[in-house]
Amino acid sequence: MRVADRWRGFASGTDVPQPPRGDAGATTPDWFSSKVTPDQVDGAMEEWRRGILEKRSELVLSLDQAFSMLPGRYGPALVKLAEADSDERVRAFSTRVLGKMKNAALVEDFQRLLADKSPFVRQNAAWALGELAARPGGREAAEAALDELRQAQDDPATEVRAAATNTLKALQ
Repeated sequence: MRVADRWRGFASGTDVPQPPRGDAGATTPDWFSSKVTPDQVDGAMEEWRRGILEKRSELVLSLDQAFSMLPGRYGPALVKLAEADSDERVRAFSTRVLGKMKNAALVEDFQRLLADKSPFVRQNAAWALGELAARPGGREAAEAALDELRQAQDDPATEVRAAATNTLKALQ
């Protein structure tokens, strides 16, 4: 499946309500604009990464909101970060945001992320699969990862085991 096809039907910037802005938003780039260019998406990903690494919660939360409102625009770039960033926190945060998007077409990505070297990424991938369980078509998609989730129940990290167990329960 082509990357663009995985995001078909997800908001990409047209007719999206603008979130309220306080004083903090006055100097923030307009990540919610319907006229964001690919260079601006790349800039948002750089800011996302920097915000995570520098523990700038306000920036991370603002971008998280933009990503959630416009998954069709930001999702493909977040998948790249979740799968390939050198920092485990960036991969874990990106995986978490992707899970909140509840895109059943990302099941294969979450399956791969269950094998990540970071327990934080694996935990978020297991959780993300559970988020699909309540979504139309999501349960069937997540069931494709049953073998990986069962293996994750034997993970050395307690949090990964718990997330995998919760997801398996949600899929029963």
